[in-house]
Amino acid sequence: MPKKTKARSEEKRANMPRPPIPAPPTPMSKPMKRRVALKPIKRPPENVDFLETDIDRLFRIIESEKKLSIKKAAKRFKVPENKIEEWGTILEENGLIEMDYPTFGKPVMKSKSVSNKNAKKQEEK
Repeated sequence: MPKKTKARSEEKRANMPRPPIPAPPTPMSKPMKRRVALKPIKRPPENVDFLETDIDRLFRIIESEKKLSIKKAAKRFKVPENKIEEWGTILEENGLIEMDYPTFGKPVMKSKSVSNKNAKKQEEK
């Protein structure tokens, strides 16, 4: 029996038919669309004459609680603390609340009525 050599195996490979090259994919007639879950739009009640923003809600909370830390407000509104501080600054610039920056600790937003009472007490002393 003759030994197989490398030359013979290479000859056999060269004589073998090659597989056909696949055709390129055909373009799709319509592009695929991704399905995205849409959130329902919250419509204001019919009897309301205005829209209430998060800053309005923050102001109402400060008025009702008299004092509110930025950390608590951030947790309540689920936004970063720097965003709450921006809102507080806007309310302070419009004369609605007072921002208190203590030496130690986080800033606190105070209702004007609380700050006015503290100012009157200090004047009496």
